[in-house]
Amino acid sequence: MGALLTAINAARAQARVCVNGQSPLPAVAPLGWNAQLAAAADRHSTDMAVHNFMDHTGSDGSSATQRITQAGYVWSAWGENIAAGYPTAAAVVQGWLGSPGHCANIMSARFTDFGASCRSSAAATYGSYWTTDFGRP
Repeated sequence: MGALLTAINAARAQARVCVNGQSPLPAVAPLGWNAQLAAAADRHSTDMAVHNFMDHTGSDGSSATQRITQAGYVWSAWGENIAAGYPTAAAVVQGWLGSPGHCANIMSARFTDFGASCRSSAAATYGSYWTTDFGRP
């Protein structure tokens, strides 16, 4: 997931407009890798790939808040991006930057930590399932 963290931090290093007509969001500090957020993200990517769905709610009814907390991350702020079908880290980041809510998560100065996962299943509709969890202790 190093390529994904590198791509997201490269995006954060440049001011950008996430919503047409909005003032540009300023460049923000890079995120640091967090193993607990990565575990929460991996739980969700695996769930989506195994159960062939794409949603922020897990197949067991879990929310991102629950998954992040259960992974042991003590947060004051969190965010989650998901995607499916993208072949590379660069492609998924470009997709997220084109979506106002996902872009806002990437560019949020309130987040300092990051964890991510991509899981694949040849039997699933989209093949690859991506989850990024952002946080601030």
